[in-house]
Amino acid sequence: MNILFPNKFIFALIITIIFASFIALLFVFNQEYLHTNTTSNTISVKDYTYKIAVRKMKKILEEARNIYLNAIDKNETWKILIYKPYTNISKAILLNTTIINETTLVLGNTTYNYIIVHVYDSESKLNFMPQRVQVNNMVVELLPKNKSITYTGGVPYDYLLNLKNKSYRISFLSIGFVKASHYLTISVDKVSTNIYKVIITVTRELGNTKYVNTIWLILIRN
Repeated sequence: MNILFPNKFIFALIITIIFASFIALLFVFNQEYLHTNTTSNTISVKDYTYKIAVRKMKKILEEARNIYLNAIDKNETWKILIYKPYTNISKAILLNTTIINETTLVLGNTTYNYIIVHVYDSESKLNFMPQRVQVNNMVVELLPKNKSITYTGGVPYDYLLNLKNKSYRISFLSIGFVKASHYLTISVDKVSTNIYKVIITVTRELGNTKYVNTIWLILIRN
């Protein structure tokens, strides 16, 4: 009995250490999920949550760029959909974007401030769509939906951008079957002279919205 007890004690200690290590790793790997799957809070550019969204945006942009280049190289343009009329800006976003930091990016030779209002990453299940985003002196707020209206063609998300004592209403439309109909979909629309809204969607399996990654951006030209 005296010989076996230490062995049992050591065995139990090892099991305890392994279990504690597993819990610690599980906590670390789930931080992105826990900190970003929210739709009700106010987020600033300094928050850890926003930094994760920027990191995921970079990943999705890289994936979109690769899909575009591969489709052009193999003459398989049916795989991609670039909406008119701002196709030149869309292509610049895909091919010539340099992200400087959490607030600024460069398209070609033009500098923009940017605000992420939504990122969805199907691999990590990240769903970044806060109620309010503040980036420097710019504030974007998701407006409440009109519950008396039934939506059939898609679900609109209306935002109010407050910038330099002016307000701009910006709408993003989410249509599931459109998002999954091409491996890459990108649309750019002008909100005002120097403000654009951008929607980028990539999917790994056509017709299956389960594998869709999405970015919604607001660009403000300096």
